[in-house]
Amino acid sequence: MNPSGGLWRTAAAVLILAGLAGMAGLLAPPYVRNWRLQQYLNSLAVDPNAPSRPPAQIASDVSREAAGLGIALDASSVRVVIRGARLSIRAPYVVRVEMPGYAVDLHFRPEAGGA
Repeated sequence: MNPSGGLWRTAAAVLILAGLAGMAGLLAPPYVRNWRLQQYLNSLAVDPNAPSRPPAQIASDVSREAAGLGIALDASSVRVVIRGARLSIRAPYVVRVEMPGYAVDLHFRPEAGGA
């Protein structure tokens, strides 16, 4: 049995694991930012005062919150529907993640409430 064969396999495994960890490091931040935006939308949807505000103002607030989280989300992309005391918010956006030799577009569709 060749003892150096085990060394190569170990080195290959370490490289593969390092690559996977690197990919996770690049992909995790957009998912965390999306989760935080989703939490904001959830809190806004249950706010009893929110349905009394104009939809354009709510969309602007969502866009501003997204910008604070590092998400490029234009207020015109935010859909706000108010029916009586019910508020529904949808804020779809795309994040491009550049990796060595590859780029991926992550499509997020946070929404809250129900109309």
